[in-house]
Amino acid sequence: MGKVSSGIFGQFGKPRGPLGVLVGWILANRPSNLERNRRTIALLDLKDGERVLEIGCGPGVGLAMILKAGANVSCTGLDHSALMIRMARRRNRDDVRTGRAHLVIGGFDKLGYAGAGFHKAMMINVSQFLTERIAAFRALREAMAHGGRIAVTYQPRTLGATEEAGRIEADKVAGDLSDAGFISLRLERIPLKPVAAYCVLAEAV
Repeated sequence: MGKVSSGIFGQFGKPRGPLGVLVGWILANRPSNLERNRRTIALLDLKDGERVLEIGCGPGVGLAMILKAGANVSCTGLDHSALMIRMARRRNRDDVRTGRAHLVIGGFDKLGYAGAGFHKAMMINVSQFLTERIAAFRALREAMAHGGRIAVTYQPRTLGATEEAGRIEADKVAGDLSDAGFISLRLERIPLKPVAAYCVLAEAV
């Protein structure tokens, strides 16, 4: 792998600088990324008036899709990349101005700033970067309303990635969600290219 390619892959954890801008463009325009967002949001089964949280919102593409789900849907996006938050704010500027969209720089450590009582929550290709995953999921559960649904989607994107790797990661996520107190877990396969993604759905109690 060349230095540029390696640098780009390394940026997906926390995009910054000129390469981060390129990563933001990829996240916002690559067809599989857009479809991964659409399928995950569809699995959330959003209802009008619900409050939605996205951890690792990137350039705000998923947030824009969420806001189109209903006139009274509101959302909060967290991302520890200041660059991604700026891009998300530009993409959703009208909804930020009206208060339907709220953007926070940070990760699980900033859940207190995001609020509580979220009806739905999602993260897409974020779980693999978490070091204290059970603790993070536990904090997320406490930020959600009773009966709220979470969707955690993962699609391997490294060179030579296989669907089996995605399934293994999804099984680990499911176990960690269960250990964090989530219930009613189920696994959904999302057919994408070059390899399928898996979404773990669970309910907060």
